[in-house]
Amino acid sequence: MGYRRPVVDARRVLVTGAQGLLGRHVVARLLADPDTERVVGVGRSPRLAAHYTHRLRWLDTTAAAPVPGNLRRAEADARYRYVPADVGSPAALGAVMADLVPDTVVHAAAALRDEAWADLYASNVGATFGLFDALGQAGVPAPRVVFVSSGSVYGLVDDPAGALDEGDACRPVDLYAASKRASEDVAHVRGREVGAPVTVARVFNLLGPGLQDRHLAADLAGQVAAIALGHRPPVVTTGPLTTTRDFVDVRDAAAGLVAMARAAAPPATVNVASGTETPVARLLEVLLELSGLTGVEHRIRPGRDADVLRSHASVARLRALGGPAGRSLEASLDDMLRYCVDLGSMLRE
Repeated sequence: MGYRRPVVDARRVLVTGAQGLLGRHVVARLLADPDTERVVGVGRSPRLAAHYTHRLRWLDTTAAAPVPGNLRRAEADARYRYVPADVGSPAALGAVMADLVPDTVVHAAAALRDEAWADLYASNVGATFGLFDALGQAGVPAPRVVFVSSGSVYGLVDDPAGALDEGDACRPVDLYAASKRASEDVAHVRGREVGAPVTVARVFNLLGPGLQDRHLAADLAGQVAAIALGHRPPVVTTGPLTTTRDFVDVRDAAAGLVAMARAAAPPATVNVASGTETPVARLLEVLLELSGLTGVEHRIRPGRDADVLRSHASVARLRALGGPAGRSLEASLDDMLRYCVDLGSMLRE
């Protein structure tokens, strides 16, 4: 008989930020396991079955971002319940915990880059503090907490060409990264105080259908899809594409988070990434190849110099926990392009 990695029960799971891109995939991954008894998702918005909470740009308008059918079907599972609740409110979240008595919490709720500092502080630092206060108010045994952080916390590193290791120093270069780094410390400190073991998941650059188009990959997929449908001239406009990044499909990231939740003794910090350094210019190259378009002009608008020129992660810890090797860049971008073409076709009807 082959070696089986020791695992712990993750049968009753609370997922915060459950209607976000990553949160929905975590929910679906948990529900794919027949041993999962109950999953409760929480978030500030009312339950949305067919759409994400964000909108996507299409030409001169915006549209609610559709939730793919496989995720809608997963959330129809009788074991799943969504509760609108303020993650930053210990009383509201504590009531949910008292009812569920979770053995695991995946804390994916967060404000994203470019949001105002007040929102970054409240949704990242404040809500993390509130989560652990809720554990105390619920009066339930302390669950394991998988805290979703960001690979951006590393910031400026001494060896830009080297893979970022979880033991490397963190020197954030923007307020978003600073808020996530502070939230990591809050999670570890408060976890020790309430007796909840904490694992920090530093998630790198996500790819996948439904990704917000504030992210380059989604913006490019939308532009290329609009050209392919004949909705716009054959011109793609971007800022300078001079950096490298580590891209990971959201479905693989979700699988990694669930692997961390089920591991018997995961490390305190784990990179969730592909482990591959990719020039961001490659995103456009692949999307154009997938679309079959030729003769597309690439216009570069002025942009500020990037603070972090190169970035990719060491994924040895993730692989040791059973995290998947992952989808290829081409497969992820193909799914994103198809998603945008479907959205554009729907809007044209």
